[in-house]
Amino acid sequence: NTGQHEKSVDLFSRHIASHPHDAQAHLDMAAPLFALGEMERAEQAAKSATELNASNPEAWSTLATIQSARGQIGTPLKSILQATRIEPQNIKYRLRLASLLLDQGHLDHAIKTYDIVLKQDRSNIEAIAGKASVLERQGHMREAHDLMEPIISSAPRPN
Repeated sequence: NTGQHEKSVDLFSRHIASHPHDAQAHLDMAAPLFALGEMERAEQAAKSATELNASNPEAWSTLATIQSARGQIGTPLKSILQATRIEPQNIKYRLRLASLLLDQGHLDHAIKTYDIVLKQDRSNIEAIAGKASVLERQGHMREAHDLMEPIISSAPRPN
């Protein structure tokens, strides 16, 4: 699939050359660059998209994902926070924020963020599992188990 990604990058590059202010084209180019492992160029493409259209939450979320994959610490949080400010009810962005908070050891903030998601959607498995992971890391094994128990007990059993 590398050939397809290279073809996409080439097409977007040509389009951007003649339409440098097309924020969506910059954003669309970030994904194939990311897939090709060209992380610095992918980050620059996503950053350009946010600079050209700061109100696009998907651009901020993409930038956060790339920054996180590059091992950055503070910047992915700032980027995903921008996405959640633009679309505060978007569960996908909230879950991404909570996951980054968990990864970076901000456990209390991660729990609060998972709780916000669970207020919106009580049965969100990703939020339940994430919150259980935080509780486990905090040493609250019983609470983590109790949170996961309804999911575990309702899972289909292998034959």
